[in-house]
Amino acid sequence: MAQDNHSGLELSAVEQALAKSRARKAAKEAAVQASADATVATTENTSVEVATIVTASPEAAVLAEKAAKQAAKDALRAAKKVAKEAEKQEKRNKRAAKKAERASQKESKPMAHMSKVEKAAGKLPVMGEDARDTFNSATTNLGLTELNALAEHLKHFVRVQSTEKAVSVKLTVGQVVRIVNGPAKFIGCTATVVKPQRIRTYVEVPGYDKPVYLFTSDVVPLRTSDASELSPETVTEQATGTEG
Repeated sequence: MAQDNHSGLELSAVEQALAKSRARKAAKEAAVQASADATVATTENTSVEVATIVTASPEAAVLAEKAAKQAAKDALRAAKKVAKEAEKQEKRNKRAAKKAERASQKESKPMAHMSKVEKAAGKLPVMGEDARDTFNSATTNLGLTELNALAEHLKHFVRVQSTEKAVSVKLTVGQVVRIVNGPAKFIGCTATVVKPQRIRTYVEVPGYDKPVYLFTSDVVPLRTSDASELSPETVTEQATGTEG
């Protein structure tokens, strides 16, 4: 019986040793499995992160490209705006320069009315010494209103004298005459009567296309032979009746 007890104790010790061994093996296997699971989990997480990065990179590239294109468009638009504003400013400067030039020319240019007055003065006949003295005395001592009245009276007086003398003058077509009164540029010219009237006449002056309309008293009839021989002074004497 003692031997049986001893054998039972030995079996019990063996079983315990085997159980411990199996327990250590199971613990070791469990630790290995846990380590493997952890490695797999880490690998999966890393793959997800990598995939996320890979997936996000094309979108970032597209966004970056869009941003670059937009920036280029904005820069081009800004450059065009600056160029357009510069062009507008240049046009404004040119308009201002032209305006200033026109204003300067207008200031330096004589008035249109004064130009007409000067042109009319160039058509006036030459005055003799007595007439010039009288003119200077009148313009020095008389005011504008009195001068205007005097000019009108003188004009009327000349018209009356010309009419009275014209009544007694008889002209015929083709007659050669010397112009002694009327427009200054014709005084002293030899002309040919083309259309005589009662107190007026049309004469043809060489070098002019249109006939000249005058009082018959503004011309002095000439003989054909005298047309090139009489001087303007002689013609004036004949017209005024002062020849000696």
